[in-house]
Amino acid sequence: MRLLALAMVGILVMGCLSDAPQHANNSTLVQNNTGTPFKYTKFQTDIVLVKFHRNYECAECVNIGVYTQNTLSKHYPSELASGKISYRDVNLDTDPNNEFAKRYNPYYQSLYIIVRNPDGETGRELGSAWGYANDAQGFENYLKGEIEGTWG
Repeated sequence: MRLLALAMVGILVMGCLSDAPQHANNSTLVQNNTGTPFKYTKFQTDIVLVKFHRNYECAECVNIGVYTQNTLSKHYPSELASGKISYRDVNLDTDPNNEFAKRYNPYYQSLYIIVRNPDGETGRELGSAWGYANDAQGFENYLKGEIEGTWG
């Protein structure tokens, strides 16, 4: 059933996904363009969610951004206020030199979770997010699970 749902979402968001290397959990593991961790200077772990997109965004891409912002505002307001969690919306057409775009070199519209700590920075594409592109509650539960799993 899940495979069928993912296939249907893939058809709906044609052009949003490409053939970047995928893992069994439908996430692309990335550190940065050089393959080495980006060194981060703060002494805490924080999370940055980055939605990469182009000038043209399909409805599902827009939904992912709205759902991300709503989930963070609803469940992590103090973390947003303190900077422990942040959200970035990066238009690859207008801001190709964005720091995250340079480090992660996304090929298409995508949502990344980036964890920064004194040991470095590691990013991972949340490819399964697109399975919830038209399900606000499902996306909320998915993203909360990804964030909580990061802090584990």
